[in-house]
Amino acid sequence: MAVDGSGYGEGETFLGSMSLSNGDSQTFIFALPNAVTPGEYITAIAHEVGTDNSSEFSAAVQVVHCTPPPTFDSAISIVGSDVQLSWSSPDSTDFYVFRSANDPYFTSSESYDETTASVWHDPDANELGDAATNYYYYVRGTDGCASAPGQTVGEFDFALTPGTP
Repeated sequence: MAVDGSGYGEGETFLGSMSLSNGDSQTFIFALPNAVTPGEYITAIAHEVGTDNSSEFSAAVQVVHCTPPPTFDSAISIVGSDVQLSWSSPDSTDFYVFRSANDPYFTSSESYDETTASVWHDPDANELGDAATNYYYYVRGTDGCASAPGQTVGEFDFALTPGTP
């Protein structure tokens, strides 16, 4: 695509689509098809499902080749009444935390939270103690490119039912 003087342009080739769960402005991770080469520019639009509503084209971003940081695994612990994740990844500067309710095998392109620290506390104060909802997490590091998802970890609550002696 050609970028105009304002840093914007119009798309020429459809590369793909993805669904996000809400309209908030946030970071998400995706893979470009191999047909896109470094040096080219890409842009995006948002489209409201079930309507003809769509946004204007985003600012153009130049595609660069990068080597993703290595995959790493996080550890999970309970600190007070919060879930805490910690990890070690010296090759990453930013980290994206992904979370799912009741699906330990989830994959997501939409991050739940992001941080630059290697210790993270779930900002949701209600993640513990609900036997009907168990949360699962994985972390991806990024340094221009995103790592593959690390090991999924989770918290599991269950109800105890008194038995008869």
